[in-house]
Amino acid sequence: MGVTILQAWNYALTNNDGWGMRTLVLLLVTLDIATTSNNVLLVHTYLIQNFGDIFELATVNAGFTIELGLTVIVVYMVQLFFATRVYLLDRAKLLLAGAIAGISTLGLVSSLYTVSVTAQHKDFADFTITPIRASAILGHGLVTIADTITTIVLSMNFMRARSESGISQTINILERLLAAIVARGALVTIVNGLLMILYILYPVKLYWIAIQLSQAKLYIITLIAMLNARTSYNLPTTVINESVMSSLSQDGARAAVATGRRRDPRSRMSLDLKFAAPTASYGAHDIESLP
Repeated sequence: MGVTILQAWNYALTNNDGWGMRTLVLLLVTLDIATTSNNVLLVHTYLIQNFGDIFELATVNAGFTIELGLTVIVVYMVQLFFATRVYLLDRAKLLLAGAIAGISTLGLVSSLYTVSVTAQHKDFADFTITPIRASAILGHGLVTIADTITTIVLSMNFMRARSESGISQTINILERLLAAIVARGALVTIVNGLLMILYILYPVKLYWIAIQLSQAKLYIITLIAMLNARTSYNLPTTVINESVMSSLSQDGARAAVATGRRRDPRSRMSLDLKFAAPTASYGAHDIESLP
């Protein structure tokens, strides 16, 4: 939770986002605090309050069911965020963004069903019964597919934009954005895949619980960290045309950077990309050096 609070503090100090984006971050941080508090109580119940009680260790505590539910909500919120970024990146990809949102929603429904059925059973051995096992595997599978599609779509757009741009500074920014998107996508996909594999192979031995308890934090921290990384895209000696970038984290198509105005050389020009993405053509007029 400390990492999340630190990231949230940095975000609060540096962001220029609208209230919609700020509300999303606030909700995610609140959910992270709730998840952490619940997990602390869960561990206390199993390892301190009932230390050495084998029967208690084999029982599904109510806190575990709550943790599953909170994680499902966090994952869905983050995936919807990236689905909207796909749409804002290229409004022609409405169907693709809708498909990502649809897959995420199906994953949500399947996972919530898993949570509801789990709440009706008291033993970890029941994780092998068909309703729980099938819905859990389906839910994790759909989440992994949605993350994979999102990563591929965003990466392809940044790669296309990079190939179309002849401006070295723009290329450098796009490469950094591409690296961040790929790294985040690969991380969550690998973690989800590993969680699903461990659950399939060892549903009762509970090797997968360690990953399950950290899944929500992974989604929250990676998203806020990417938002905070925007402060590193600073170009103090350039003017950037709106046509280069469109906002990828605003609540709409508001422009990500100022256009054509000379700034005080003593001030720092912040390239507020907001996970910006190219929208149209690129040329020498897009980025001009200040004299």
